[in-house]
Amino acid sequence: MSDIVDVIGRNVTLVPAGRLFKGDCPFCGGHNVFFVSREQGSWHCFGECAIGGTGDDFRNRMNAHHS
Repeated sequence: MSDIVDVIGRNVTLVPAGRLFKGDCPFCGGHNVFFVSREQGSWHCFGECAIGGTGDDFRNRMNAHHS
């Protein structure tokens, strides 16, 4: 299984934020509202789009976003 930080880090610049990683949301463009938890294997945007999920969910959304 791929590390979620590595998977998302291919598309989003992530910086450590305590036990999480944060960055800009690739979907709504919100700055520093996109958080990734390696421990939980999940991500969430606290910005305009307010979506989240697993690494697979991220890949699927990125594919749809770029289609």
